[in-house]
Amino acid sequence: VSSQYATLPSYNFGTHSQGITIALWYKDDGSGNWVRILQLGNGQSSDNVHIIRKDATSTLGFRVYQGSTVNWLDLENTWSSSWQHIVWTMTKTTSPNSIWKVYIDGQLRSESEGYYPADKTLAENYLGKSSWPNDGYFKGWLDSIKIFGRAVTAEEAVALYRGSAVTHSYTFDSTSIQDSSGNQRDLTAVGSPSLDTTAANCKSHRCLLLDGSSQYVQLPAFNFGQWDGLTFSGWW
Repeated sequence: VSSQYATLPSYNFGTHSQGITIALWYKDDGSGNWVRILQLGNGQSSDNVHIIRKDATSTLGFRVYQGSTVNWLDLENTWSSSWQHIVWTMTKTTSPNSIWKVYIDGQLRSESEGYYPADKTLAENYLGKSSWPNDGYFKGWLDSIKIFGRAVTAEEAVALYRGSAVTHSYTFDSTSIQDSSGNQRDLTAVGSPSLDTTAANCKSHRCLLLDGSSQYVQLPAFNFGQWDGLTFSGWW
């Protein structure tokens, strides 16, 4: 892959006083130099935040710039061609610094001090692409990318990693009521309920709207009693 990537909208990631968390799954299938899993910034050496592959090595790198000055963390022998989960938290301390914690597959691998993202709107935000023209594009798979406006706890980092245990997930963020867990346990709509797109009504882009009369959705047959524990969560 030489030109495929995704863009994130412009955003001021540094405005969050309770910290920042970036969590994601990735699986590499390439050999490029300095490839980006994620890059936030305003161009080259301009308030960037990176999760990268260092050179073409097995080192996973983390970078935060204040202007053109960079703080970095390199974890050797952690870049993976198998599915791997990353949680990177930044807890704001005395400006411009923060405490970085990096969890890999639920395990704390590093705790150090580094810059906190600049309090600026960042417009060149990519998955799989760098603003530096000689850097490679990421080749592989990305999944379950989440950015939080706070630093998650160690327990929450483990829960994010174990989120693969989710058996049913219905976000209603698409135009259908499909199961987003990947297990193909889609809902069946009865009475033509609608997906509301009114921002004031929903917690995210869309939510399910029922009329309180004859509309409902049905889950497929499933054995919910097969585990030692069970959790239901949702917004209403």
